[in-house]
Amino acid sequence: MTEKKRQQPCTIAILAEAARQGGRPVATSTIARQCREGKIPAEKIGRAWMIAPGDAQLWLIEWLKL
Repeated sequence: MTEKKRQQPCTIAILAEAARQGGRPVATSTIARQCREGKIPAEKIGRAWMIAPGDAQLWLIEWLKL
């Protein structure tokens, strides 16, 4: 029986870079604001926002309008 590899949480910097590579750049401050407002499900650990990979993917799809 194989164990599924656990995906690491995504940071706002990684999410902003993915949006830039997708052709629709976004500022990290915009993503942070959306995390604070609850528009992106995220948990703040210290000074960093951590976003579950699935939530990051859903936000990115919506942002890029795929």
